[in-house]
Amino acid sequence: MIHADSILAIKTYINRKLSKPLFIKSSIETSDGDMQVTNETLFFSSGISILLIYHLFIWHRLIYQPFSTSIGRARIMRAKWVETVMIGKKDILAIQTLRNWTMSASFLASTAIVVGLGILNFILTTEKLSGSSQHFNFVEHGDETLWIIKLILLSADFFFAFFSFTLTIRYYNHAGFLLNIPLSEELTVPFVTKVVNQGASYYSRGMRGYYMSIPLTLWLFGAYWFMVGCVFLVWMLYQIDRYEDA
Repeated sequence: MIHADSILAIKTYINRKLSKPLFIKSSIETSDGDMQVTNETLFFSSGISILLIYHLFIWHRLIYQPFSTSIGRARIMRAKWVETVMIGKKDILAIQTLRNWTMSASFLASTAIVVGLGILNFILTTEKLSGSSQHFNFVEHGDETLWIIKLILLSADFFFAFFSFTLTIRYYNHAGFLLNIPLSEELTVPFVTKVVNQGASYYSRGMRGYYMSIPLTLWLFGAYWFMVGCVFLVWMLYQIDRYEDA
């Protein structure tokens, strides 16, 4: 007959063997989760750093070498355009130009708000987002909370573009009647130029909000793709922002 203490020892040994793989599995899952968070933080920080460094570089060139950037040259050309319109009394030219600028800004603002609200609607109404994140994320394991954060940032990016384009419309509307007022001590060409350039500046910010949606959308497929998107965006912006004499 087997002694009761022997039976208890056998049960204890079996329980330890069975519980050990579960402990190892739990440790592996925890390690995978920590690794995913580390990768997300690393690649996201790297991509944002690349964008910040590039814009600091462009900002420096815009201040000290404005003719080497398309933004600086465009500001100077708009100043000459305002002077030509106000001194030469070319009202029709001003109306047509401002109408085209306002129409394009209105279209882009409408598109941005529709896309931004559509993303929020997807977040609030779609069930089982974790399943969707698994389908989109081909590299890492999908995390529902992280995926929601990514979608919220993408939606916020389009809201930023929307507000930028609406401010563009605001400044262009102000410029519309300022251009038709006779010059005086209170109303000068530099003042009107500042208003027009302010509207153009917000237009440029709105467009960069659209451009930023490229890496943010790629982020849904994995943090590595976010960094790749940032590198591609910097290359594309450099081609747009620089100016070289023909």
